[in-house]
Amino acid sequence: AERPDATLRAAAALAALPNVKFLSALRRGNVHGALDAGLAPGLLPGRVTLDAGRDAFTSAWGSVPNARGLDATGILRAAADGKIHALVLVGCDPLTDFPDRALVLEAFEGAATVIAIDAFHSDSVKHADVVLPATLWGEKQGTVTNLEGRVQRLGRKVAPAGSAMDDWRIAAELALRLGSDFDLEAVDEVTDEIARVAPAFVGATAEFLRLARDGVVLPVAEHRSEVVRRTSSLTILADDGPGASWEPIRAAGAVEAAEEGKPEAAEAEAEPAVAPPEPPATPPLDLLVWDRSFGSTETPARDAYALRLVTGRTLYDWGRAVSSSPSIVGLVSGVTLRVSVTDLNRIGVTDGTPVRVTSARKSLDLIVRVDPLMPAGIARLSFSPGAPGAADFIDIDAPVTDVRVETLR
Repeated sequence: AERPDATLRAAAALAALPNVKFLSALRRGNVHGALDAGLAPGLLPGRVTLDAGRDAFTSAWGSVPNARGLDATGILRAAADGKIHALVLVGCDPLTDFPDRALVLEAFEGAATVIAIDAFHSDSVKHADVVLPATLWGEKQGTVTNLEGRVQRLGRKVAPAGSAMDDWRIAAELALRLGSDFDLEAVDEVTDEIARVAPAFVGATAEFLRLARDGVVLPVAEHRSEVVRRTSSLTILADDGPGASWEPIRAAGAVEAAEEGKPEAAEAEAEPAVAPPEPPATPPLDLLVWDRSFGSTETPARDAYALRLVTGRTLYDWGRAVSSSPSIVGLVSGVTLRVSVTDLNRIGVTDGTPVRVTSARKSLDLIVRVDPLMPAGIARLSFSPGAPGAADFIDIDAPVTDVRVETLR
């Protein structure tokens, strides 16, 4: 419930220590892949900043943006101000996932048209004028980038239902109707195009990724000695044709069934390394490296009658994947305000009592619980998508969020 400057300040302090590296554990799948593809303000595809890659990308594409784009907050604020004609939601549900719920509602009202590309009928999809059904994991093939920066192949396991399409195909169809033909007809062509134009992906072609048993960490040039060749020949094709395959990952020394009619044999040694294809996979441009800078971390003093709100995620919440899974939805606990025993006594209630929680944005009645890990003056409220809570209290423009807690008597 605070601006990210404090987190960046802490990360900068850690980065100043010797032999420190970061693995950013983001909560959604393939966020790192999206960032590598340039889906962030001021970035071009392949971990290149707009300034560093402007000339090279202009020569290749004819033009690039002249200015840094908007982040999620900027897009929503522009939509709320009526400056965006079409707001496109690509597999996201900002109404339950963005910290400032009020701003999202204003954005939906201000945008002339809302288009949702999604696989679920989420709260945000209900506000869309046009809904385009997209395929899910297991229904499409391609690649995913994990928190290590490793690009790995994904296989298609089942055929999608109805008229759902892969998101890259939806993008191509929309572009075609807007006057641009990508001339890409298969997912491998998309992978090869990324390897051609995105500096961090140089060498990570569809053919090379098929050879790499465990995928490859980008950039390829810095990790080529780690690539292990895939030796299995087992391939299972789906009824809807090639492209849907599964190839098991073996550990060195594992015993595999040989070809039909031949006896089983143990692999004598580890699988050999395979060099990336030529030309050498060296990025043609300098890749983005964090300069350890951060903004202002000054915060206002806390009101003596208020508690400073902190928030965070839990493993099981009312997010779409959990709430749509009958086998695990029972693991979701209710949203409770957690405070120290000192603050509970000051409020004048007992553990488990309903209280009224008020910020500058909203008032909600919640259950208060004692948390021995909470220091005095701090209140924690889990950020649970789809449930009343932190997103109702937070003003995205405020450096911190303070709440007052009162009894209902």
